[in-house]
Amino acid sequence: MKFRKSLTSYMAFGLAVFFTVGSMYTTVDAASQDESQVPPAPLEFGDVSPATATGLIAPLAPEPIDPGSVLHSRQQQITLDANGGFNGRLSSLQKPTGNLAAASGMAVKLVRNGAVIASTVTNEDGGFSVTGLSEGVVALLAYGESGLLMYSVQLVKEAEGLAAATPVKAETVQLSLSSAIVASSDVVLARQLIFDGLPERDHRFAAAASEAEASDYPFGTGESSTSLVHHQVQLRPDGALVGEVNLLDTRTGRHREIVDLTLHFLRDGQHLGATEVAADGRFVMSGLTPGIYSIVTTGDDGILAMGIDVLGSQAQVGKNDKYMLTSVAQQLDLVVCPVNAENFNQGNAADLTDGALDPTTPGGAGAPIAGAPPVGGPMAAGTPGGGFGGSSGGGGVGGGGGLGALLAAGAAGAIGYAIGDDNNPASPAR
Repeated sequence: MKFRKSLTSYMAFGLAVFFTVGSMYTTVDAASQDESQVPPAPLEFGDVSPATATGLIAPLAPEPIDPGSVLHSRQQQITLDANGGFNGRLSSLQKPTGNLAAASGMAVKLVRNGAVIASTVTNEDGGFSVTGLSEGVVALLAYGESGLLMYSVQLVKEAEGLAAATPVKAETVQLSLSSAIVASSDVVLARQLIFDGLPERDHRFAAAASEAEASDYPFGTGESSTSLVHHQVQLRPDGALVGEVNLLDTRTGRHREIVDLTLHFLRDGQHLGATEVAADGRFVMSGLTPGIYSIVTTGDDGILAMGIDVLGSQAQVGKNDKYMLTSVAQQLDLVVCPVNAENFNQGNAADLTDGALDPTTPGGAGAPIAGAPPVGGPMAAGTPGGGFGGSSGGGGVGGGGGLGALLAAGAAGAIGYAIGDDNNPASPAR
């Protein structure tokens, strides 16, 4: 009897499950049929993760930058004399004063299309001269026991071509460039960063320039860049250093957009921070204090290495009664131009420098150094940085007014090394 009751209960339960599942199937099927009559809403790539979107729609490529938005507020030009020559002087920044000392005995090479076109050595005053050059973009490489220097310039003929459109001031003709080298204490770390991030070859400007590349992008205007005429730059009142990187198209001499470039700041052999350079060439670096720094760029867009003297903001200097403002800096923002990958890369670095800068030797990149993160890897905790549009480590500069505001403020402010109350030379701690 108990068995029959149990069997009856199980049969009733089974029938209930059968009808329930059948009802659910009918409901789902009906719903799917109803939905089939209505087209699904289009997918927005930004609303789904790349993994979810795979196979549905292709990731959107970043829109190309408007050529007119590429920053070009400064010139990277040197006017050649009648003999196709120019003069220069290389110096090292002395700590803690920031005074300049001659960088003598340094090998100087000018490179075009990946080959040396001129070579000389700085004299006891750090001076040098070269002749027999023609117009075009060249890399300037200088190296020796006392430091390192790397950047690009555009050679122009006076009253011809680019010079007619953007004339170089007459006072820069006698001494065409005056540059500060990477400090000796930072050379080992600078070499490591350079070799770790050295491009394999030029991926951008190897082919002939298109009509748009030859006409749409801007030439530099205004004053000469930081690397060519002076070494001082100034922090904004919020402590950030603002500036731009000008990438020269070696085929046209025009300023081009940045694709892959990181700017590193070194001091006393330590890596203090880095910031990505935006597509238009703009960058912000937060967390710096006044003092002597070496800067290096790494990435597919090229290599730069030089020294700078970072001054405190006008507001900060004015609050210190011990100091008297004595001079006006020509420009207070940092504007530099890296060496294009065609003119310095993994394949030609050793040959261009007679083995002095050879990324394949044990003396090249060397062992990892404390304080220096892997190029392309995450920064160490506490490392200052800056960026745009939400980049890690710093605030953004909206629109185009950040750099312009800095220039306007700098034009009205006097900066200089300080004179103490007791008439003895003094300067802020460096």
